[in-house]
Amino acid sequence: MSRMHSFARPGRRFRRSETGAATIDFLLILPVIFGMMCLAVETGVATTQAALLDRALDRTARSLRYGELADRSLAGIRANICANMAGMADCATKLKVQVVAIPRAMTNLPGSPTCADQGSAPRPATSLIAQNQNSFALLRVCIPVTVLGTDLARTPGTGTESAGTFDISSETIIAVTG
Repeated sequence: MSRMHSFARPGRRFRRSETGAATIDFLLILPVIFGMMCLAVETGVATTQAALLDRALDRTARSLRYGELADRSLAGIRANICANMAGMADCATKLKVQVVAIPRAMTNLPGSPTCADQGSAPRPATSLIAQNQNSFALLRVCIPVTVLGTDLARTPGTGTESAGTFDISSETIIAVTG
């Protein structure tokens, strides 16, 4: 009995002691605070990439409208968008361009964005004349981007190869001669 009593005394003393109580609270809260900081950085990076893509598409659409873009093919549009968008790695191979003709009697925009090259090169109307029946085209671009911690969830061969990626898309409507 005395042997059990000798083990119980330090345990009781340790239970009553309050030294280090603030350290335990700090260690419990630290992962939450660190996770929130990582989420803030992640959101900032994603928002910056979306803004860069939107601005590059606007500049390219403006070049199309004014007839300044020499190569009006999908590859030329892609090259111009990538030239206007700084900081996007491997833009020329990842960026997908979609051109969809919009009928004059449209009621809503064509479906959700598909991240695939589709459509034909638009012929922009450089001047709008009231008597001409100009058409409209939806110029939609999409690029898959990865988040900062993507390697944590990827396991080859299990269908999680695209885990941690999401698509940033942007769209604009341009007048085309039809």
